[in-house]
Amino acid sequence: MTTPLGSTDDLAMRMTAHQNGRVKTTKSALPVSLIYKEQFPTRGEAQKREYEIKRWKNKKRIDDLIRVNVTFMAPSSNG
Repeated sequence: MTTPLGSTDDLAMRMTAHQNGRVKTTKSALPVSLIYKEQFPTRGEAQKREYEIKRWKNKKRIDDLIRVNVTFMAPSSNG
């Protein structure tokens, strides 16, 4: 399965739609988890970034983006 990628101005509503099976691309892969996000000041900037990532032909590049950022955002074991 490919990694779903999209933009929204209401993340909670979008995640609820995914979890309730109302999104065609993830309906067969429930439950889904949010593993990476970026925030932008405008929807246009978010959509530009989404288009940039979707143009990447190498899935490994997307996986690396997620892995590096998830590792960076993980809570430390020091508290």
